[in-house]
Order: sequence, then C-alpha cells, then structure tokens
Amino acid sequence: MGSSKRQPRLVDNSLGERGNYCTLSYHWHSDQLRTEKATLEQHKQEIPLTRLYAPISDAIFLTRELGICYLWVDALCICQDDDEEKQTEIAKMDRIYHNSFLTISAIDSALFVERKGHKRRNERRIRPRGRSDTRGWVLQEQVLSRRVLSYSDGEVFWNCLQLRASEGCPSGISNLKDVQTVSRSEANEWGEKELNVAREAITCHGFDDGIGGIWNGLVEDFTLRDLGKEEDRHNAMLGLATAFGEAYAAKVVAGMLLQDLNQFVEQLIWWVLPPVSDWYWASDYSPKPLAASLFVRPDPMKLIAPTWSWLSMLGPVSYQAIGIPNSGHDAIRGEERRLQSRPEFSWSVKIHEVILDPCSTHSNVMGSIRLTGLLTRARIRHSRTGSLFRWSPKERYGWFHVLGLEGRDFPPAGNVDLFSSSDMQQWSTWYPDIPPPPCSEIFCLHLGVHGPGFYDPSYSLCLVPTDAVDTYERIGMCNWKPVGNSGSLHTITIV
Repeated sequence: MGSSKRQPRLVDNSLGERGNYCTLSYHWHSDQLRTEKATLEQHKQEIPLTRLYAPISDAIFLTRELGICYLWVDALCICQDDDEEKQTEIAKMDRIYHNSFLTISAIDSALFVERKGHKRRNERRIRPRGRSDTRGWVLQEQVLSRRVLSYSDGEVFWNCLQLRASEGCPSGISNLKDVQTVSRSEANEWGEKELNVAREAITCHGFDDGIGGIWNGLVEDFTLRDLGKEEDRHNAMLGLATAFGEAYAAKVVAGMLLQDLNQFVEQLIWWVLPPVSDWYWASDYSPKPLAASLFVRPDPMKLIAPTWSWLSMLGPVSYQAIGIPNSGHDAIRGEERRLQSRPEFSWSVKIHEVILDPCSTHSNVMGSIRLTGLLTRARIRHSRTGSLFRWSPKERYGWFHVLGLEGRDFPPAGNVDLFSSSDMQQWSTWYPDIPPPPCSEIFCLHLGVHGPGFYDPSYSLCLVPTDAVDTYERIGMCNWKPVGNSGSLHTITIV
C-alpha cells in the first residue's frame, strides 16, 4: 500500500508463501478511503498514501520501520460493497488477528502526534480508555491479538500475554501473576484486565471451568459499545465465537456459549441494564420513570436473534445478579468480590435441545430452546398505573414493575405493601427487556438459584405465549423463587 519507493512485496497466497504481517485496530472515519468493486483493480496496483486516513498511513510507516512487509487493514483488504466477500472475511477474523505478528492500535485518531516540549511521560502502565474502545468491532480485535502496541494520549503502550508496559514505565507489570503494584485508580481505569483474561483463555486453553463466565464478561463489554449497523451485532462477535469454540470444543449459538445443555441455563440469565440516571431517586423520593423508549429491541420485521438471546436487544446487558444499580465495568467490579464466594449455580430446568434455524443468516440468527421447568402464571403491576405502593427513600431502584404470582388471591387485587413479609412472598421484582405487553397476564419460568438459602439470588424468565402451542417469547427477567407448591412442570419451546 502507498506510492513510496519502498513498496511491500506482493505474495500470491496460492503459492503457499508465508510471512509476518501487522494488523490495524482503529475507529473508522465515515469519509475514509475504502476498497470497493469499482476501485478494487486500481487498489491492487497502488493506493496513494496522501489519500489514506491518518491512522492507516501512520501504521504503514510504522510497519515498514519494524521491517515487516505486510499490513492488514479491513477497509482496504476487504471489498466493502461485496457482501459475499465481506462475510467470508468476517468469518476469518479470529485467524487474521490471532496470527498477526503485531496489532497496531490507534486509540484516538492518528498514531503520531506532536509533543510539546520535553515533558516526562507518566508512569502509568495501563493505557487510558479511548475512542476506539467504544466501538463494537474493536473488542474482538483487542482480545484476539497476541501483541498490541497502542498509541494513546501522545504515549505508546504495550500489552501481550507476558507484559503490560508504557514509555513512562518500560519495565511494566507482568500479566503472568497477580501484581499488587498497580494502583486501584489505574487498575480500575477500564476493562483491560478482563480483556487480558479472555486473551489468555483463547491462547493457553486453561480455563475449562470458568470459560462461561469469561464469555459472559465479553458480552457485557460488547453490549456497552457502539455499532454503526444493528445487523452487525452477530458479525462483530463472530471471530471471538469461533476462537472460543475451537479452544474449548464448544459452540456459540446466537451469541450464547454452549458447552453442555445443563450449563447453558446460566447463559439465559442476562438482563437489560437501564441508564444509570434512571436507577436513582429524585429529591422528593419519588421514583424516576423509566421511559419505554429506553428499552430497545429491533422492529419485529427485522428480528436479528431469538428472544432468549442477548443479541435480540440493542443496548447493555448484564450477567451479574439482577438488580445492581450500575452498568459497565463499575457494576462488574462491584460484584467481583461477592461472586468469588458465591455458591455454584443450581439449575431447576432441563434443556432438551438448542436448535439453530437452518434459515439463519449472518445478520438474522434464529433458533429455539426446548426445555422442561417450573412454570407459573403472573400478573403485571405498574408502580404508577396499577396498585399503590408505599415507597421508601432507602429503595434505590426507581420505577420498576412487579409481578403478582399464581397462588393466594390470584389475580391480585387491591393495594400492596412492598415491605410486608406476606405481600413480598406474593410479589416479585421484574426487570423487563421491552415495554410491558398489552396483555396483563404473563408466565414465569424458574431457571435456578445461587446457593441454598431463601434470600440467595434466584432467576426466572418472564414469558408471553405465541400463537404456536406451548411456545413462548422472552420479555424479561424476575427474581421469583418458588415456595411450596407454586407453579407446575411444563415442557415448552422458547423462540
């Protein structure tokens, strides 16, 4: 690439030749030069450096200075208006980045920026979060790359399996052991620790018991990031899905890690995180309303995944215990210590099969789950349009919906006291995926619980029936835990 006299040597892959190459991870610019069908032949001959987006031209210079002949850039190496070629290359992302000698990461914009004076570099070893960290496609580039050289805030940072370092701290810290020298503010600056664990899991294959939790952490990170096209939600995780599947003899079905049918239950306990501002109380202690428009699921005519998959939602999701009033890495780290001592998950459903629809495409993944579990009817009550409640300023979770579960006094009527022990057994907090359905009656399917105690976290899916017999769609999650003879066993399909 480029018009310089130092042109890289072209290699005909059909000859089986091998050579080192670098990859570039960056935030796309809407007006940047890209390869299309009309320019493909011209780009095979020459791409003038003066027409390239700054991170790309800088990366070409850096690659040559490192003595490496080849640089892979998605916008130039993939024909952007050829859907068939794009899908073929997207399916190779795990190999493209994992086999790269080095990934050059442009965290903000250009790699090379002018430095004023001779100010000494700071001693932080973990690079700050930057613009590219908000991009969904960049997540798999960060995790799949074995070595990453990042240009951020006028400073260079290094990250590989063995070492995290920077210009200001070239000796860095080891990634091979628990190092206590990292300050809390530095360690909590962003989720680089989680990305390193995922990178090690793919490369070293030593996390069989905890791979589900690592995958869920990547899902949480990914859903916090932006995508230019909502239909890319599946494609942008395809490289990670392939890498994890090959490393642990597993499958990723609609964005969910499938190792065995029993453990797949835990993949279903994701819930939608509303904006942090909507989880706190106003000065008059009245709950802030959570507008229905904040719950985002694509138009039904554009469904991109089954309702039981987090891929069906556009926005952040969490695998932590439902009810944490935060989102992102703060919520994840806040739960980290408690999760380490939490008992193993005990599932209460039996999954018979997880089926991927053969008509699925790269942008529209459909499938179903067939399972047997404890199912009960429930009634939706809204905190402002339904029964009256006695609120307390100690309650931080404003505007949530509650469910009246089948049992005594069903369907529930009259006022409800959320702090009455008898009423609390009848009502369950509901965390919806979408605005409340027009029907007031729904169903709850108990998935399981962490720990043997009554107050340990319990998880149930909220479902509505479809037109098909014994077939349901997911609409949310609740914390119902069956007591006594509540509910009855049913075999159902969730789509």
